[in-house]
Amino acid sequence: MKKILYFGDFRKPYDTELYIARALRDLGYEVMCKQEDNMIIQNVMSLVSEVKIYNPILVLFSKGKPIGESQLFIEELKKAKINTACWLFDLYFDLPIDRGRGLRAKTAPFNCETIFSTDGGHEKEFADLGIKKITLRQGIYDKEAILYDREKVNDIIFVGNDVFKTRVLLLNSLKEKYGDRFRRFGHSNDTVVRNLPLNELYASTKIVIGDSQPSPKYWSNRIYETLGRGGFLLHPKVEGIEEEFEDGNHLVLYERDNMEDLYSKIDYYLTHDEEREKIRKAGHELVKNKYTYTDRCRDLMKNYD
Repeated sequence: MKKILYFGDFRKPYDTELYIARALRDLGYEVMCKQEDNMIIQNVMSLVSEVKIYNPILVLFSKGKPIGESQLFIEELKKAKINTACWLFDLYFDLPIDRGRGLRAKTAPFNCETIFSTDGGHEKEFADLGIKKITLRQGIYDKEAILYDREKVNDIIFVGNDVFKTRVLLLNSLKEKYGDRFRRFGHSNDTVVRNLPLNELYASTKIVIGDSQPSPKYWSNRIYETLGRGGFLLHPKVEGIEEEFEDGNHLVLYERDNMEDLYSKIDYYLTHDEEREKIRKAGHELVKNKYTYTDRCRDLMKNYD
């Protein structure tokens, strides 16, 4: 059995790394998971020797969080001809904060041989930094890609935090326009909904509002999680998004920052139940059949098998 050593965050039952590890195992790989923030390496060469004995076809890192002597660790793995890669789930360009410093300095794990990234819009920026980058988007774990049919008790919801200014403006506008018909989940400990309860929430909701940091050919995992769990999604238009999703068939797109366009589409789909349900079910089928973590991990491992 081919082996993979995976450094990531595996503490919560909804951590992306857990889904990826499970998908890799479902594909037939042996996966050893190492909690990244416990990686305080005191003896790099000793750990490299352990990795050699384990003999993985890939040492995979996640999100750029490993600490300690991980920079040296990765360099030693390269010298030993052991494949190294990092899968980034976030955007590192076009941000109000400078998240790209690690990329520019090539600190661990940005010094891996290959960076897999959900960002498909900054090929030149990665290339200018001398980074071998492959676009690999996220997905949903196939065993949780389940569609429920439930009575609609929510009209409009948003699931997630206030992570940037434009989102705060969006959510405040929706609350002002729709009052108690608009509800938020996931912005405090008492409203966090994950795993299969999230499927139940989406099934009992008419419209789910989507959002991601504005950037060409980048969208967050919220799309796959919403559609794959059976939600009807209204999402801002993003350059490249229709390479994967068909507007009006799998989801409905609106002009970003155009609240009148968003309001008109909300009002329309609140009252057109059959059309909304048809789109909801088509979006679920697409993600379940094409965009699971099993699909993504299969694409990842084509580079190493």
